Amino acid sequence: MSRRPRTKAPDLGTLKVRGRRALPLYAAVSPYYLLFALFSAAPILFTAFISVTNWSGLGDFQIIGLKNFEYLLTDKLFWKSFGNTLDPVGDVHRAVPHPWPPSSLWPSTAPRVSPTPTGWRICCRT
Repeated sequence: MSRRPRTKAPDLGTLKVRGRRALPLYAAVSPYYLLFALFSAAPILFTAFISVTNWSGLGDFQIIGLKNFEYLLTDKLFWKSFGNTLDPVGDVHRAVPHPWPPSSLWPSTAPRVSPTPTGWRICCRT
């Protein structure tokens, strides 16, 4: 049986040198993490905090737990607006004329939509 040579324990001096060499890299990356914490993480955490309080923006607040969400789920206006959000052909799509179907496929009695310098104009054939 042959014995394996013993490995040396790492020299603590080299770890310190490696850490010292990485310092400029940490300094180069740190602005990203600071800006992320300031503009992304902090607002998300603050929004989560506000969602469980009855704070009006001024004065004291009271933690009410999930009552805000209970109110939201029982509100008819919320469900109507939620349905409008999921509607793939919403009011905006109905108001803005689209190039489909092409004019050649429209019946001759259908109103024609044409662009003008001041906006869209609907022209009717007689």
